[in-house]
Amino acid sequence: MNFPYILKHYNLFIGKRGDGLGASYAGKVTNVALPVLEIATSEYQGVGMDMPLDVDMGMRKMTSSMTLREYNPDAIKLFGLGTRAPASVALKGVVDNESGDGPQKVEIQMDGMWTKIDMGSWATGKSQEMRLYLTVEYYKLTIGEEELVEIDVVNMVRKINGVDALEGARSILGL
Repeated sequence: MNFPYILKHYNLFIGKRGDGLGASYAGKVTNVALPVLEIATSEYQGVGMDMPLDVDMGMRKMTSSMTLREYNPDAIKLFGLGTRAPASVALKGVVDNESGDGPQKVEIQMDGMWTKIDMGSWATGKSQEMRLYLTVEYYKLTIGEEELVEIDVVNMVRKINGVDALEGARSILGL
């Protein structure tokens, strides 16, 4: 029987884009909502077609959020620095299964802009949580040694399993 891989451990790193991996938030992060990868479509039905087909019209905006167990000054300092992806977020995870295949790494890199910081409410005796919201302009997913997804909005790149769906369009446009 093949058992599914289960996320057993992960760490979050937050920094300024271009400054490397960023600071570790081990023990400080409670939750990360990953971006949804979604193709925007438009229906097309031409003469002689019995039903419409979806046509790829690009991707929908990617967003992510994460919850920290503290008001973190370093993360807050990345808010409001402009729209060109000042924040860099990296996730490093360990997935494992019960089949004895051994652990695998899962890495996600996201660059973008903090669009909202929610510091919740205060309650005596409770830890203060801060939720960070990120609009993602760069996304890369690696499982094991395999780069599965790389999306670079600004540079018009959408690679899935090494195939760049936008390479031909970039070439035609001279980008």
